Amino acid sequence: MIVFAASITSPETYERCAAPGIRRAAEPDSQVRPYQAAGSIFRSYNLILDEAAEIADLEALVLVHQDAEIADSDFCPKLRRALEQPDVGVVGCVGAVGVRSIAWWEGSVTWGSFTHRYEEMGGGEIAALSWNVDRPPTYARTGEVDTVDGFVLGLSPWTVRNIRFDESLGQLHGYAIAARLEQISKGAIQLNMGTLYPALMRLEQRGLVRGQWGVTDTNRKARFYGLTATGRRELAHEKQDWDRLTGIMAALIRGDA
Repeated sequence: MIVFAASITSPETYERCAAPGIRRAAEPDSQVRPYQAAGSIFRSYNLILDEAAEIADLEALVLVHQDAEIADSDFCPKLRRALEQPDVGVVGCVGAVGVRSIAWWEGSVTWGSFTHRYEEMGGGEIAALSWNVDRPPTYARTGEVDTVDGFVLGLSPWTVRNIRFDESLGQLHGYAIAARLEQISKGAIQLNMGTLYPALMRLEQRGLVRGQWGVTDTNRKARFYGLTATGRRELAHEKQDWDRLTGIMAALIRGDA
């Protein structure tokens, strides 16, 4: 049995994006397990893994971001074929090799079977390099990679029962926060420490983030930050305001406001 699961911070986004794709891909005996987010996505995914590990007839666990939609109705048979080899534990639809940092797109991307949908400027889609599998570029290939993108992940039963996400990634020090923002924005947002640390101090004073001292993976002392419960509520509120504003701007650009 193939199980589908998602960590949800916005039920509306999940119903608009992930849910239709899961319904399209799921088999009659598939289980669909949408979960309300429990802290960071890494914590949420580990809780999902703990539950899925108890399923005796588990064939694979599919983790889907709430804003990602599976487009292929043959997803499950393809996933089974990808996980046939016993040494394959994780598969995805985007992979890269030669990666030297968390910025996976700076490596050599070998496969990208997805499209990016956008609502700005009237909306549209941008297809990745191997979205059209009948005419992929010559360098496109499947196989072993250094990293996969996390918006759709297929995990083998062994992976589900033996591997867990690093929950410390839910709390980052200043340099890692800047690197993460650069990663998510694909280089569009680059913050220097003189800008970031005063902002983190203000957020901590407002009770939106909590900072605590710790040691980095290079054995250096650093202050790690994570959202508080108040911060998560404020983030959800600000996101709603931003979504409303971008919707208004898109309507004005289309001329139908």
